[in-house]
Amino acid sequence: MPTCSVIIPTYNAQDFIEGTLKSVLNQIDASPQLIIVDDGSSDDTVAVAKKHFDGTIIQQANGGDSAARNTGLKTIDTDFVLFLDHDDILEPNAIVSHLGAFETHSDAVMVVGSNLKIDENGTLIGDNILPANNFTSHDVANGFTPSFSQCMYRRDALSAIGGFRPEAGMGADHDLNLRLLGSSRLGHCHGKVVMSYRQHQNQQTRSPAKLYNKHISILREHLGPTGFMAEPEFLSKVEKRWKTYYGQFIPSEVARMMLQRKFGRMSYALQTFVRMQPYASVGAIKYFSGYFRKKTPKLNAS
Repeated sequence: MPTCSVIIPTYNAQDFIEGTLKSVLNQIDASPQLIIVDDGSSDDTVAVAKKHFDGTIIQQANGGDSAARNTGLKTIDTDFVLFLDHDDILEPNAIVSHLGAFETHSDAVMVVGSNLKIDENGTLIGDNILPANNFTSHDVANGFTPSFSQCMYRRDALSAIGGFRPEAGMGADHDLNLRLLGSSRLGHCHGKVVMSYRQHQNQQTRSPAKLYNKHISILREHLGPTGFMAEPEFLSKVEKRWKTYYGQFIPSEVARMMLQRKFGRMSYALQTFVRMQPYASVGAIKYFSGYFRKKTPKLNAS
């Protein structure tokens, strides 16, 4: 019996699902249970998947990634689970690397590896190499934000917190990992490369302003005075950090929405930026200072 499951939530992924599937089926020294949960695709995702996979494919009405992951989580009975995005690629030794980390870190409720970055054609365009180390919910709140595709979880720990909350939306990663780690549990980053994150034009463009507002609302819910972790002083420091971080990107969003004549979204982003002051301006100044330094030609010494 497999000790690990891989759940792939899919939505209109016909261009990439074949490669994603094969990366799971071709794991070295591991045969994970594989579940595909199609979240109401309107393209040929399911048909393509069936050509390469004769296992469990669950089809449901569109409810979002978190709902699809919960459906898969309720289906499996293995000790460990990995949620693989439908356009990402697992490295051949990903499962073995994760399970090995759990074996040597029995107190960890989740483990994380490093990742590569590829374009829509699979060409390497960068990497994100992480140091081996333990991490806590404080690290997650303060900036350690791995993608689901580079994590593996203990199934019983996920089930104990009720799995994913669909209302967390685009902040599902922050929400799940904060609730999972809580005030006392540990995660472990083993640092080995386990997957490739694909960047392509068909990905949904995310609004930095919306991301910031969702992210901050989750942090306040869990770390605020009535939250289950309740650390208001730490929350204040974390909010300043994220206001500075997102402040780098929101001015560009305001300008982009203005050029596209999407004035409602422009106003939303601008109002968000104003509420984030003065820290957002610090982030914007640092970002644009660095940008212009890169663009300014350097004089050769004579």
